[in-house]
Order: sequence, then structure tokens, then C-alpha cells
Amino acid sequence: MSNSKKSCAILVASFLLLSGIFLGESLIENSFALPITNNNTVVPPPSTTPSSPVTDDNPSEVIVNVSGNGIAMQVLDATATNAIDHLNLDLSPSPTGVFNKTTAIIEVGTTNPTGYTLTMISNYQDHSSTYTNDLVYATSGVNDVISSIIPASGDSITESQFSVANSSYMNNWGYSLNSATVTVTEVGGVSTVTVTNNADPSTITYKAIPAHGGTAATLRDDVTTATGASYTPITIGTNVNTAIRSGTYSNRLLFTATANPQNVTYTLNYDGNGGANTVTNLPTTDTKTVMAQQGSFTISNTVPVNSGSLTFKGWSTSSNSDAGSGSGTNGLYVGGDTFTIIADDSDPTSTTKTLYARWQ
Repeated sequence: MSNSKKSCAILVASFLLLSGIFLGESLIENSFALPITNNNTVVPPPSTTPSSPVTDDNPSEVIVNVSGNGIAMQVLDATATNAIDHLNLDLSPSPTGVFNKTTAIIEVGTTNPTGYTLTMISNYQDHSSTYTNDLVYATSGVNDVISSIIPASGDSITESQFSVANSSYMNNWGYSLNSATVTVTEVGGVSTVTVTNNADPSTITYKAIPAHGGTAATLRDDVTTATGASYTPITIGTNVNTAIRSGTYSNRLLFTATANPQNVTYTLNYDGNGGANTVTNLPTTDTKTVMAQQGSFTISNTVPVNSGSLTFKGWSTSSNSDAGSGSGTNGLYVGGDTFTIIADDSDPTSTTKTLYARWQ
């Protein structure tokens, strides 16, 4: 399509929302497309898997549940009423620029008592297979793009700066987390979700779209949230003029909900392992509670005493052989070494370990 200088030209920006779930080492991705409409043609939303390129089939809702640590996520419309797989953002540019925005609500439900972290990052390759956070024109060979905003100072701009005619951020796009707010009220066991749009553009802020390979934007970090559903509104805004041609410009945004670590108590016991002999002066049991999948301990400097006049060699993970990865003989642990316990969700006893004294 040739360069358009008419205010009636339609420019269509599309943002393909890839929703992802992290549970432990597991990542599941599926695509939600913000609608691409151009001359009454709807382009189907693409889908992706972690190990294959983006394809144009099998879009579906993502729901994952794992006992004790589940997360379910879906994309809702701007009223938080209907699950969606695409949204429209159509603009008719003018020489001085036209601003428009669209909002989606990310609904996340979790059974994890410490909540989740929700992040977003661009996950799009242009026609030369180069990752970019620009909105890229649909046809290869055309260099027109809608670039991510780069704030002149700080990390954000206001909607007043963004939406004004002849804005310094012309032919740019960005995201906002405070263009809308979501409240949930419960009456008689029935929850009502209400979306309220912020009417003051001077208080609405937009940030740059985080680029693939960089640091994802943290949209929400509910480390103290109890189980249940929560809603995060994200607004995509853009201001375009007739300096770029009309048509479809696209990018993809990857949303990832990660279950936060739970408080775990780790216990390290010391066993004298003296057989028929009596062992005294044992180190005391060591415990620690941390919000992590592993707990590290410093081996006690206390040296146990064996009634059989045997000499203490060190601490072993086995009661009948020298075993471990410590700094002592045959990998035995000695005072000052670090011993790490790694939690296994499938084994409730995995957070308690015992070290056994070895004698010679």
C-alpha cells in the first residue's frame, strides 16, 4: 500500500498476546491475538510452543493446575466480562497525529498461598527474523514501523504527553498499568468485577515495551496474596500520523505468570552413628525457614566424641560409607562446609536431611 496522507486512512495495530505459565521448570505458551482487522478481513490468531516457531493454528485458553501450586490464566476484554482471543485497535491518522488505546484484563487464579509474579516482554521477530519491540508493517520490504516509546527522562511518560497533537512520541507505542483499575466486590457469595477507566490523562503513565532478550516488565508481584483470582489491566496506547503508510503493524507480547516460592522449613540433623558405642557432644539440630526451593546450612564446627576412642573423620550423607561433596576426605563434610537441601514437591520428607558421623 502506498504512503497515505489522508486522514481517513485506516491504520491497524495488532498486538498478539502470548500467555505463558511457569510452574517449576515447566513453561506452557499459547497465543491470544488482539484482532487484526483490515478491509473486513480478520487474520487468525497465531499459536506457539516453546520449541517451535510461531504458527497460525490451534489458539486456545491456557489453564494449568498443579496440586498446591497451580496457576490458571486467561485474557479478558476491557470489561473483564468475556474471555477473548483478540482485540481491535484501529486508527485513522492525521498529519498532527491520532492517539488511541485498548485495554485487556489479565485474569490469574492461583492455589499458591504466596501468590504469583506476572511479567510481560515482547516476543516478536520481524521479516528478517530479528527480534524487535517495534510494531512491524505486515508486508516485508517496507521499513515503516511504530517504535516503542523512549521516555526523554525517567522510565515513563504521561498520557497527556503521549496523546497531544504533534507529540514528541509520534509513531510510538507503549503500555500503561494505571489507565484502568479493577475492583472486586462480593455480595452473597457472588463476586462482581468492575473496571473503572482513569479519566485524568496527566496521571496515566506509559512505559516502553520491554524487548526480547532484555528484562521483562513486572506487572504484578503478589507475594502476600491468598489463593483466588486477581485481575491486572494493561493498556496499549499509540499515537500515529500520516508520515507512515496505512496498513497493519504487529508485535507479540508474552505474559508469564510464575508461582512465587512458599515458605519452607528445612531441617539438618546430626547422627552420632556410633553403633554400640556412645557418642556425645553432637551438634544441635539446625533449622531455617526461607521462601525458596532450597535451604543452605553451614556445617557445625562441633566435634563429636566416641566412647570407643575412635577418631572423628567427618559427616557423611550415608550411615555406612563415606559419601558427600564436602571438603574432607572422600567428600565428607567438615566444619565450615556448606550443605544444601533441595525441596522436592513430590516428596514431603525431602526438606529434612541427616548427616552421619564417620569414625576411624
